[in-house]
This record gives sequence, structure tokens and C-alpha cells, in this order.
Amino acid sequence: MFGRDRLSSPQQGCTPSAVGRTLGCLLAWSLAVTIPANLCWAQPSPPPEAVDLYLEGRALYQDGRYRESIARLKAALKLDPHSPNLMYNVARVNELLGNLDEAIAYYGRYLDTLERNQRDERADIKATLMRLHGARDEVRAAAQPRKLKDLRVNTEDTPLGKADLAFWLTASAGAGLLLASGVTGWMALQRENDLVAFVLGSPPQGDGPLTAKQSVAREADRLALTADVLLGAGLATVAGAALLYFLRDPEGKTRDSPNHGERKPTFTVSAQVSHRQVGMLLVGPL
Repeated sequence: MFGRDRLSSPQQGCTPSAVGRTLGCLLAWSLAVTIPANLCWAQPSPPPEAVDLYLEGRALYQDGRYRESIARLKAALKLDPHSPNLMYNVARVNELLGNLDEAIAYYGRYLDTLERNQRDERADIKATLMRLHGARDEVRAAAQPRKLKDLRVNTEDTPLGKADLAFWLTASAGAGLLLASGVTGWMALQRENDLVAFVLGSPPQGDGPLTAKQSVAREADRLALTADVLLGAGLATVAGAALLYFLRDPEGKTRDSPNHGERKPTFTVSAQVSHRQVGMLLVGPL
């Protein structure tokens, strides 16, 4: 049922003296929930269409189908625009649906129909309006979009890394080792070619005895091994130079330090060489 139960018996409803008001009083009693005991339909005889729509809306309300119910009640109110019952019921269902603006508007219309001597009902509706105004203000405040936080963008040109003396020395050493590796590798290839073309025998028919050929082979192996070692050391040194450059800020501060500047990185690059194997060891904070 709509609203609150105000009527305890049919005798507390209206007692019209004319047949035209009988249907209105019966409808007010059938609500049994929405209006004070001394209110009936504002018109002597509500339109039959409005009565049918009201009854449909009341049944839908009792089934919990509020949106369908309010559509019927609004249609009934359009046909009977001066009915306090319908004003109250439309306001109540709007309140249940959360349509606070419409609920406030219809409660206000209902309040305007109340007589001055209906103090309790007027006070009740005024309290309801105050509550709904407060609820609407809370909803609107919660729906206010928050401002975006300012995005701090660094517009200054920041160098990629630090090219100091340590970097240049390491880079130069790496370049020198790679150059030496290339030269030594070329020499090793020449000795390999000499070994392939070596002819056993005394000159001028041959290039020498077997011992001479073995000596050329050993020299080719040494040059090849040296070239490999120099190549590995050169690559490791160049990699160390790149780390010295990119992993340091221009001011010598670590980029991941929370206080940015309390700790300066110290890098140590070393090469580990064994027979035909080269390794690189980098020690220091990244």
C-alpha cells in the first residue's frame, strides 16, 4: 500500500452528502495509507479513467513494480490534477525510486492542498521535504567530479648520461682492444694461409722440415687465441663504457635513489680470460 496507514475504519473517511462524491470517498478509503482522514478527492467526481489508472498503479506498487506503478499514477493525476491523494502517492513512489527532485516537487504540491488546521500533516510533510532536500544535497555533493591533480612535467633538457674521464678512458681502451683484435686476427689468417701452402722439403724445392711447419701452426694458433681474447676484452670494455655513461646522471647521482644524490655509483669492469673463453665482470650499484 502507498504511504502510511492513517485510516482505521471506513467511518473515519469522508461522508459525502451527494452521490457524486461517494466514489471519491470510497477511493480515499481504499488507499487507507496516503492521506489524512478528512481528505477526499479534490473533485466531486473523479474521472472513471483516473480511478482505473489509480487502481492499476496501486496493484503494481503492491507487487513492487514501482516504475510501472508511477506511470499509471501520473496518468491518473493528469486526468485528475487536483487530487491530493494522487499527488502524495506520486511523490512517495518517486521518493522510493530515488527521484528526489520529482518527489520534492510533488510533496510541495501536496503540501499546498493541505488546510491550515491540518497541523500534524503539514508538519510531517515539511519534515519529509527537509529530509529530501538534505538527501539531494548529499547526492549532488558526492557526484561532483574531483579535480585532476597537476601533472608535473620536466621541460628541461636532460642529458642521457655522464661522459666523464672514466667513460672516455674505458671507451678508448675498448676501441683499442677491438682494433688490436682485428689486426691480430688478420695476422692469424695469414699464418693459417701459410700453413695450408706449406711444402715440406729443403728450400728452394720446399719451405722447410716438419718442425718448421709445426712452428707455423703453433704461431697461427697463438695469434687466433690472442685475437679472440682481445675481441672479448674489447667488447667487455665497450659494454662497461656504455654502462658508465647510461647508468649515471650528469651530476653523478643514481637515478633510482629516493633522495637522488646521496649515493654515487662506482663501477668496476674486469675481464676474465681462459683458454678460448672470455668473460666480463661488472661490480657496482646499478
